[in-house]
Order: sequence, then C-alpha cells, then structure tokens
Amino acid sequence: MWFPRARTTIILGSAAAIVASLATILIQQEFFASRESSSVARTKRAAADFARLEMTPLDDFGRARAALAQAQWHDPDGLVPIPDREQLIDHVAQFLHMYYAGTTEEFARWQRTLGHDLYSREHMMAHWSLEEAYQYYDHRELPQDLGQDQMYAEVKAMMIAHAHGMNQAVSMAADSDGMMVVAKSLTPVDRTWPMISQPRATEDWTGGRSMVSMRWWRPPSELAAELERNREVTGAVVGIVLGFADGSRRPLNFHCFRDAARARWQIEHIVILNRLEMGVTPLTY
Repeated sequence: MWFPRARTTIILGSAAAIVASLATILIQQEFFASRESSSVARTKRAAADFARLEMTPLDDFGRARAALAQAQWHDPDGLVPIPDREQLIDHVAQFLHMYYAGTTEEFARWQRTLGHDLYSREHMMAHWSLEEAYQYYDHRELPQDLGQDQMYAEVKAMMIAHAHGMNQAVSMAADSDGMMVVAKSLTPVDRTWPMISQPRATEDWTGGRSMVSMRWWRPPSELAAELERNREVTGAVVGIVLGFADGSRRPLNFHCFRDAARARWQIEHIVILNRLEMGVTPLTY
C-alpha cells in the first residue's frame, strides 16, 4: 500500500512541477511579448516625432556642420569648454559627411590623416563573421586574395547598399530636437556612458532595438589605455537623427572621448538606435 501512495505522490508532484514550469514559461513569454510590443510602440511613436524634424543634406558639409552646431548640450559639470565643443561638433560632422557623402577612398584617407589604420584581416575575421556577411549580403564566398583596403571597401559598400536605401543616410536633423550632446566624466570605476537625457529624447532615443557598429579602423589611442594613464577622461555622446534614402529616419549615437595627449576627440563606438526594420546594417568605421 505504501509504494502506490508514494508513486502517486511522485506522479502528482511531477505533474505539479510540469504545470508550474509551463506556467512560468507562459508568464515569461507574455512578459517578453509585452515588452517587445511596448518597444515597437515606442519606436513607432519616435518615428512620428522624427518625421516632423527639419533636415539638412549630408553632402553639403557646411550646412551639416552648421546644423550640428545647434545641438542641445547637457554638460552640468562644465567638462567641455567652448573650443572643445566646436572641435567635437566638427569631428562628428566630418565623419558623417565623409562616410555617407564621400567615396570609400576619401573616407579611408581621412581616417589615416587622424592616425587610424585598418585592423589586420586576422583581427577582423576573429571579431566579425565576415564569411557569413559575404554570403548573406553579397551571395558569394569571402575572397581569399583580397587586400585589406579592397575588403574594407567591399564590405562598406555592401552594408550601405543593402535594403534599397535603408542604410544610405542622405540627411541629418537641422532641428535642435533631433540633436543632443551629453557629457560625462569617465573613470576606471565608472565607464558608463551618459544617456541622452532631454525628456522627449529619453523616449525617442531609447524606445527601440539598437545595433552596434563594426570597427575596422584601429585608433591611435584606446579608451582603456587613456583611463589607465589619466584615471579620468571626458566622454560625450552625440545623438543625431539621420534621414535615409528610403525615407526612414532613426538616431545614431556617437560615443566619443577626449584624447588629452593629442588634444582631439575620438569616436569610441557608434550605436544605431530604434532599429525597427530588419534590413538595417551596421556602420563600418
């Protein structure tokens, strides 16, 4: 008599555990589905906000530079004096103009004038799935005889050309609501980047899914090394709404730090935000 009871208890206990597990899975699915739905809704609301922004073309550097100079600044600790602000704006405006409106050769020359050089093929193969990128975006195998410059040019071209204009930026916000800069001190203990904090931007800039970009160019200094040497580095996030050839608009955040020894700003990484469309590709910088 005892064994059947024990067996029944085990069966009932197992059944209860299965039911509990299923309930947990269903709750988790509902939670993540709800969060995804909320994220999509915020992204769509942001897109409506971005659609109302005044824009300026990226192929006119003077106009793009003048527009970015109107960006809202949040620097409560006074970390960035006016000359350094001007230099940061100039650097990001040049990047956008050269990357999207210039040729790959012009962009490469500009990078090298800043002391950057392409990472080795081995480095790129180890950090990025280049074989899969060639197969997916260009429908062919990764050529084994390509030099670094040619491989970079091919990958940059295929990333921008993908999805019929979705990745070819042609304009940027000329409205201060579409451009924000936030400064913060970075230390070895606190390396967190500042958030775009203007109320409207809190929703618009963080409302959807994000994507990091592919660093191909080795910078003359690394943030980690700067922090080790100086213990404190001035960081800034420059957020800009870009307009693309397919009519879509979405923000990019440029995470930059001030290289004190070279007295210049450097882009540490670039994040694409509010990526609702599936065809969005990373920048190759």
